[in-house]
Amino acid sequence: EESMPDVLDEIDRGNFERRCAELVQDGVPRALAARVAAMPAMRAVLDIIEVSEATGRAPEAVMETYFAIGSQFVLTWLRDRIIELPRANRWQVLARAALRDDLYSLHRALAQEVLEDAGDHVVGEDAIAVWRARNEGSVERVRSMLSEIRASRTYDMTTLPVALREIRNLVRTPAADA
Repeated sequence: EESMPDVLDEIDRGNFERRCAELVQDGVPRALAARVAAMPAMRAVLDIIEVSEATGRAPEAVMETYFAIGSQFVLTWLRDRIIELPRANRWQVLARAALRDDLYSLHRALAQEVLEDAGDHVVGEDAIAVWRARNEGSVERVRSMLSEIRASRTYDMTTLPVALREIRNLVRTPAADA
């Protein structure tokens, strides 16, 4: 988790720094505070390891690419909108969990596809640029749709599944169906 804050996008890095500062202010030693503050982002570690094993890439390279994808495709923002969905009854809880799981699965599949398409030694922003150049039309369609949803400020069980469907259309690998 020492290198994790360096690869987090602006939103997650801010959350990490804020939580770490709160813990230190409450008397928690800095090293422990950093570990605790990194826990929400650690959920991605299992996906990073899976992609690392599937692609033969070092976990650090996968981590860099994974978080860059989250930032460039506003998956972090989308995750936060899903987390904010109401949980007033069992069905809302189940629907929210299904959307969140779908997003994580798509994020993992997209990271794997980007790394497989990029070439052996290309990672992070460079890998995304290679993949994006090959998929420009689809990428622009998704970015446009996500921009429209963000502008509408309507984040609910009608808009968020549509956003996930569009992202799913970006992914060609069977992992997206998992």
